[in-house]
Amino acid sequence: MNKVLSEKFFKDYWMKSFYHFKSIQEIEFSSMAIDKILKDQFLEPRDFMLAKDGQFVSEQLLTSISSKPMFNRRERIVDSSKALKLVKSKNCSLKIFGVNRWNKTISTEKDKLQALTNHYCSANLYYTPSNGCCFSRHKDGYDIFIYQVEGSKEWYLGEINEEGEEKKHKDSDTKIILNAGDILYLPANIAHYAKCTTDASIHLTFGLHRPDYFSMYEYFLEKLRPKYEKEFEMLPSENSYNKDALRNKMSAMQVELKAMFSQAQAVDEFLNYYLNESISIKDKTPGDSI
Repeated sequence: MNKVLSEKFFKDYWMKSFYHFKSIQEIEFSSMAIDKILKDQFLEPRDFMLAKDGQFVSEQLLTSISSKPMFNRRERIVDSSKALKLVKSKNCSLKIFGVNRWNKTISTEKDKLQALTNHYCSANLYYTPSNGCCFSRHKDGYDIFIYQVEGSKEWYLGEINEEGEEKKHKDSDTKIILNAGDILYLPANIAHYAKCTTDASIHLTFGLHRPDYFSMYEYFLEKLRPKYEKEFEMLPSENSYNKDALRNKMSAMQVELKAMFSQAQAVDEFLNYYLNESISIKDKTPGDSI
């Protein structure tokens, strides 16, 4: 991706408009690899979901109790054989969250995108049977790169403006066909809808999540916690109705926060935390390669 995401891309398309890269990537990931994840990994219900024609059908999954307690408690796990049966017999689409945890190639690509864009990157996988549809027309609040791995898929870009028509494409849509090896870049908040052609489809989405100002404020507020531990736990009873005392305390904290924000390294410090220690920490180490 480093060679593909040129200076021209960032100047003309980044966060502005969609862009279709044709035949520029090869990530090997077959339905057999998906089967292996579902059968061999310790999956929880939150690790994947099923959908059909825009409707979630995950409630049909059979869950069981693990035979061996972990950390002194028994875990609810997904019956993988039931999930696979639903995918094949009910023509459902499958989504695996954080698939980079079980594939080193995808994990490496995720890390490259994260380093290149300076945004936290998530990686999800979708398997959709022939002529199938996973989700209704929707918008994502973050930029995404869609990698078509196997098969082909039709993507329709357009506004959500007709009630009850979210599952269908409209004449006003922009139609893009992704074939294996293609990548589609979509900026945040572009409504999209996708459906398979006559072939089954496997595609990856790499979501680029931008940190917001409130997250940065929270980060530095947490750094004040040791000094104001009592105030963070609860308001002192003698100050509960003393507005002046509360106002003075808040003013003192604001002065210290402002001093933190004013430091030259403040933004870099927060971004380093955001990208490497906060929401990305759980999937920093990938699972066994497939």
